[in-house]
Amino acid sequence: MKVAALVKQVVDVDQIKADREGNLQLDNLPFKISNYDKNAVEAAVQLKEKNPGTEVIAVATGPNIRDGVKEVLAMGCDRAVVLNSKEFAGSDNLATSRVLAKMIQKAGGVDLVICGEGSLDSYTGLMGPRLAERLGAWPISSFTIKVEYANNALKATSNLGGVLETLEMPLPAIVTVSEEINQPRLPPLIQILQAGKKPVQELKLADLGLGPNDVGAAGSGNQVVSNRAPKMARKNVRLKGSPEEAAAQLAQALRKEGVI
Repeated sequence: MKVAALVKQVVDVDQIKADREGNLQLDNLPFKISNYDKNAVEAAVQLKEKNPGTEVIAVATGPNIRDGVKEVLAMGCDRAVVLNSKEFAGSDNLATSRVLAKMIQKAGGVDLVICGEGSLDSYTGLMGPRLAERLGAWPISSFTIKVEYANNALKATSNLGGVLETLEMPLPAIVTVSEEINQPRLPPLIQILQAGKKPVQELKLADLGLGPNDVGAAGSGNQVVSNRAPKMARKNVRLKGSPEEAAAQLAQALRKEGVI
């Protein structure tokens, strides 16, 4: 079985700051592998450990992705297929799914695609369904919290707002995983060193049969107009009286706001 784990390198959102007008400061921020994608990689590697002969392929996009992909190779991916193209910048999920579908096909003979339920930056949650359609209406399980493979069939359990749904699907298939599915591993030093020796196939748009009009703003259906932090105003409520009276006022105010 060949499993493709989708990996995206995103801006480290924890480092984002906003000015007084709410404009986000996005210049010169560090990048990292999206947290949800690490869950996807961990799920893929766990399947490999339970099913000997399984190959895990990291399919990755993003700036300087060759350096970033070393982390998931150290986690247990066997090889990587990557795309780092300037023309790709500004692609929405429509254009990205077009590229990823081609990359998955280029990886060769993929039976299962595992990706995060969303990306850490835009979090549209649309990549899994879009890929399922582009790859030929593959069956899909979304918001998956458990995935198993046995007897040439995939069993996936999803948490749908408090209701657990278990699907049994033939391969090829797609699974999008939520963060509660696992705790991504921290690879030991020996695996980090070995990651640099694993094969990484670098692709260009032309290798996928695509051109500049298929990606970026030209190939996208949506464009980001602005990124702004929401305005937050303090209520400036002052409590008066003795400590006991102030505590009672505080409890009443918190109940009114629905906090408790």
